[in-house]
Amino acid sequence: DQPGQYRLVTEMEIDGETRWHSSNTVVQDDHQDSVDDATVVGVPSSTLGWLEIDDDDFFRVDVTESGTLTAYTEGWIDTKGSLHNDDGTILTSNDDGGNDRNFHLASNIDAGTYYIRVYGDYGTTGEYRLQVEFQIAVPDLVIENAELSATPTVGEKFTLNVQVHNQGNRNAEATILRFYRSDDSSITRSDKEIGTSEVGDLAAGEFSEHSIEVTVEDEGTYSYGACVDTVEGEENTSNNCSSAAEEPFTETSFELDSRNGSATGVTAVGNMLYVVDSRYDKVYAYTLSGERREDADFDLGFNNSWQGGITHGDGLLYVLDRWQDRKVYAYTLSGERREDADFDLDSENDEARGITYNSGLFYVAQWLDDKVYTYTLSGERRDDADFDLAGENGWPEGIAYAAGLLYSVDYWDGRVYAYTLSGERREDADFDLDSENSSARGITYVSGRFYVVDDDQHKIYLYDSNTTN
Repeated sequence: DQPGQYRLVTEMEIDGETRWHSSNTVVQDDHQDSVDDATVVGVPSSTLGWLEIDDDDFFRVDVTESGTLTAYTEGWIDTKGSLHNDDGTILTSNDDGGNDRNFHLASNIDAGTYYIRVYGDYGTTGEYRLQVEFQIAVPDLVIENAELSATPTVGEKFTLNVQVHNQGNRNAEATILRFYRSDDSSITRSDKEIGTSEVGDLAAGEFSEHSIEVTVEDEGTYSYGACVDTVEGEENTSNNCSSAAEEPFTETSFELDSRNGSATGVTAVGNMLYVVDSRYDKVYAYTLSGERREDADFDLGFNNSWQGGITHGDGLLYVLDRWQDRKVYAYTLSGERREDADFDLDSENDEARGITYNSGLFYVAQWLDDKVYTYTLSGERRDDADFDLAGENGWPEGIAYAAGLLYSVDYWDGRVYAYTLSGERREDADFDLDSENSSARGITYVSGRFYVVDDDQHKIYLYDSNTTN
């Protein structure tokens, strides 16, 4: 029964006479509204619950290993959910991420005690079923974006580029990447090995880029690719080899979705591009060759409404709110909020126009005072790492990290300016944008190419890093 106060009426027959008896009955709340009295549930588990107006239901989950905790509801009511650590800090929250109007959240966690809060919009009442699942943390290395710099020709050289991606939910130890030449269209460890590359430790969700220069010595039809050696704890070893490398994508631009008409930033994650749009407060997903991936789109949080850039770091997406909140909002790659990873910008960093990440630091480009502000992964200021932009780079609209340098795209003069991580100018690495690419609003770098998003042309323009200088 639903919790609340009821009048219980009983019909009785005594000595042939029907009599009625009534009493007040209180049905207690099925699950309590605080972590102190939370209902303990297992992993996996399925638990019925009932929400009253302004009702909160808390559930306690104890896990003994690191892994991914997933929680969601099933039912006809509109639920919201949040995951809290042992001291009550929100790790992630969700609204309408599941089927119908149910929440669905997931978070990588360490061993410990956690709490799930189930609640609804004002006026929501009714039954739901809470499902809790847990997957033990394991590394999972895959090879992505295997690509050739040119069509192989006898006597000529080309570069084979690949990315190693730890798509698991646990850190992967250092290992070896092996490059291969195959006589057919598949890449296996039995193919001819043509070189190796060292792969450092990779945190969950992280990538590393690798390349090898190859000279074509003889005639024949060959495929090229790579395999990464298995690491300790890796369960799925069937995906450690790449597909045959593709010949280079030769187009110099591609159109954005017609609905993605107010692009304010772009970032690359593996073989995907994520473009933030300020009109619909949404992130649109594309492959590196411009194919739409609507299944990877997601809506931004209600308060994240003045976007000024997007970047990827430590397995999460970070969206810059450049005006209203002056804050950086964190999301998983599937679009679930990660409020525990949000951070506020410095009060003077009030005209932020782009954000990028490298090796534990965020770099935020500032318009008007032409400066780059620096923050740690947890959002602490690192003003010792700040630096001023060049005077001619007075309208920065995006910033990207690439091969040891920072690149600031300038809206006013259609040029990309290069700097070292300490802020020294590297004019030899500057490059001009295409004349049509006159409204640059963001820049990112992946697999040897810069991708610059244009707000006016509603396009992404591609620039080969080997030919930009």
